[in-house]
Amino acid sequence: MVRFDRCAAPVLLLLAAALVGASPASAGKGKKPGADIPKDGGALEPGVTPTTPTPTPPPPTPAGKGKRPGVHPPKDGGAPGPGVTPTTPTPGPGTFQPPVDIPKDGGVLDPGPKPPTPTPPSEPKGWPHSILTGTATNCARNPLPHEVLVYRDSNFAGSCAALTPGFYPYAANFLVGNDAISAIKVGSAVRARIFKDPVFAGDWNAYAPGTMAAGLGGFNDRISSIRVEPASRSQLCDDLREGEIALFENSYLRGDCVVLPGDESYANAESMGIENDSISSMRNNSARRLVAFWHPSFSQGGIELPPHSELDSLPKGGFLSEGLDDDISSIQMAP
Repeated sequence: MVRFDRCAAPVLLLLAAALVGASPASAGKGKKPGADIPKDGGALEPGVTPTTPTPTPPPPTPAGKGKRPGVHPPKDGGAPGPGVTPTTPTPGPGTFQPPVDIPKDGGVLDPGPKPPTPTPPSEPKGWPHSILTGTATNCARNPLPHEVLVYRDSNFAGSCAALTPGFYPYAANFLVGNDAISAIKVGSAVRARIFKDPVFAGDWNAYAPGTMAAGLGGFNDRISSIRVEPASRSQLCDDLREGEIALFENSYLRGDCVVLPGDESYANAESMGIENDSISSMRNNSARRLVAFWHPSFSQGGIELPPHSELDSLPKGGFLSEGLDDDISSIQMAP
């Protein structure tokens, strides 16, 4: 009969457990299968050279991240070595580089020659002196700045005509009839000088710019000729410009007067714009000679006025005494 010692029981149990194996409750604990850890902690035996394990390559980098394939920046940042002159890279084939020309003046463009300053038009010489005829129009209005409206009846009634600057030596020139004008309107840039007789003869009166005369008093139905003059020029003809002449009805540059260009000639009283055989003084402010004649069309010359001179009083006495006062009928401007 075998006797079991109480002290030997635990030993027997351990041996049994080693023979049978670990219990299911101990599964998952202890050593992993295939992993044997040497008792010396993995230390190699003396005389054996250790080997470096080959690193496992990293997984491929996703597209668009990390370094580009084949691009390896140098460790020195690409700086050339000592003694090496840097070179400018040459553009590859197909690369276009537009030429860049930087002017020496810093980019300021040459404006080139300045265009010539236009010369302002020269002012006309003399007063407007063409012989004109009026224009029939609707006169139930105010005149334009350079118009004079003449009416057959007072209070701006009846037939009418529009006159512009110039000479109207006869009643036929202003359309409403001789000794028929009874009202007048004057534009803001002109004045109207009216005469009782044809060709600027007889008594006269001047209507200022802007005049609206519904009745003409002593000149009612008695107007036979008219001059429409520029209001910008003096009514006294004392503002002569270079190249002009002035003819005066009275001595000492007074009375009715007219300013004409000094580079034309005037064959009769109609073209001179002043009464025939009435001139008593003259002024020549041109570079030409003024030659006065007794008769129209430059017939029977009598006196010459040099350039840039004036004659306050013409000599009297008529043809036989070579006097021309109140006897001039034409004027010629000569070189």
